[in-house]
Amino acid sequence: MARVTTQANQKKKKKMPPKILAKIKNTKAEPKNTKVNSKTKDEVIELKLKSTAKNKQNTKTNNAKTSVKTATKEKLADSKAVKVNVSKEKQVTKVTKGRIITAQKNVSSKPGTQFGKDLSVRKASKDKLQTLVDRTSEIPAHLITPTPEMLKPFKDAALRNNAKRVQVKDKNNKPFIAKPSRSGKKVEFDLRIHSPMSEGYFSTGGIDPAGAMVRLASAKGLDMIAVTDYNSAEFVDLIKEKAKNTSVTVLPGVDLRCRVGACDEVFFIALFPENKGSDYIYSMLEKLNVPLAARGRRSYVIPKDVKEVVSVVEAAGGVLIPSRPDKTPLRLGAVKTLVEDLGFRTFDLVHPENPEYFKERWPHGEFTFFSFSNANALGQIGSRAIGFKLPANGFNGIRSICERKKNKQTAL
Repeated sequence: MARVTTQANQKKKKKMPPKILAKIKNTKAEPKNTKVNSKTKDEVIELKLKSTAKNKQNTKTNNAKTSVKTATKEKLADSKAVKVNVSKEKQVTKVTKGRIITAQKNVSSKPGTQFGKDLSVRKASKDKLQTLVDRTSEIPAHLITPTPEMLKPFKDAALRNNAKRVQVKDKNNKPFIAKPSRSGKKVEFDLRIHSPMSEGYFSTGGIDPAGAMVRLASAKGLDMIAVTDYNSAEFVDLIKEKAKNTSVTVLPGVDLRCRVGACDEVFFIALFPENKGSDYIYSMLEKLNVPLAARGRRSYVIPKDVKEVVSVVEAAGGVLIPSRPDKTPLRLGAVKTLVEDLGFRTFDLVHPENPEYFKERWPHGEFTFFSFSNANALGQIGSRAIGFKLPANGFNGIRSICERKKNKQTAL
């Protein structure tokens, strides 16, 4: 029965006119529309409140910007006013992001000035110059323009001063290492070689040592050698005889041990011309009071003062080279006397590549550093040799390099 009624009701609804149906629909939808309208009104109010807040913030920021601009304008106006009122000071202003940086210079800023100078001062100086010109017109011409005779003493004094300055400059510009000779021939040499006459020599049986020394020197490309035994010249003539028909030049020499201050281990290489022999060296050793028992002995110290030893060797035509003073700290203590008191500038060093001891104390010394083998065996000959351009051949070239720097203090 219920189903029948519902169908009947639906039929009745269908039979209702469309106008009435539209009214029924509108009446049912009205409450929904009211809710929607109420929601939209609240959102509009919120949006208005937000917009008013944003407007207030914008007005605040704009006010702040305008206040900063007005402040900067006021500061700039004040700084310009200060510029005009400050006396004897020129004020420079720079504006960076609201900050004013001022820098003052001690220059007058009075009205009527140009580049910090008063026009009245300029006029006064011009007046003074005019008065001076007027006065000079009254002075005789020979007093205004001095004659060459009047200027001569001043010119001479200036020349003397310039000469002194040049001398001082040359002293300061002296090099630490002496300049090598531009002329001459490059020579390979080893000037400290021992023979079987020196103690500590390693001899080989069945070989003629004199001939072997010359052959080894020639094979190693040496142009010059020196035979320097301790207090002995026994092998000098033998080696010179073996080198006659070879390209090797043999210098006669001797190895001397002296005392300098507290150090008794100062060794000297004494070299002589090629035409001198064993007898000549022995006569020189007699003047130094070297006994026969000291021949070949490395430990023997010459009893005479080192200055007397130097004078005796040089009087005999020889030249001395201090040998290996950088081997021990005790020997280095004697270098000051050798350089400053005796004037030595040529040394045979163990480490010629590191002469810092000399450079720190005498940076303008014009030194020449060698490093010889100090050979105590045949195989050691030429192990340390020097290639050097000599201004002359043989002994004369060596003497020109090894001569002492003589002055009032080093004169013996």
